[in-house]
Amino acid sequence: MTRFVDVSVILTRYLGDEPQPGIVKAQISDWEGIRHTFVDKVPMFTAEQPTHYPAVGQMRVQVLDEQPITGPWTRLLISTEQPFYICDDSGEYASFWVHSEQVVEKS
Repeated sequence: MTRFVDVSVILTRYLGDEPQPGIVKAQISDWEGIRHTFVDKVPMFTAEQPTHYPAVGQMRVQVLDEQPITGPWTRLLISTEQPFYICDDSGEYASFWVHSEQVVEKS
């Protein structure tokens, strides 16, 4: 069964108005502390364009694997290819492990 979640990202910079509705740079640190950078349209990360940067956003990703670790924690192997085809700054889809605390709970 395919599972999708939202993970928290930091919107670090507004890059411009074209193409509409504007482009932002977003970053997330993975399980090992490696920073991954993504550049895409504002709606890929937030419903409204922030007025100040850095700002908090979220990115919808696919969960490829899940592993329990010590205590109540879990780590998730995520992919940015599905559902919205978000490429990293090298132009590739990214897959990496994140901490379960990085998942944004929907209310």
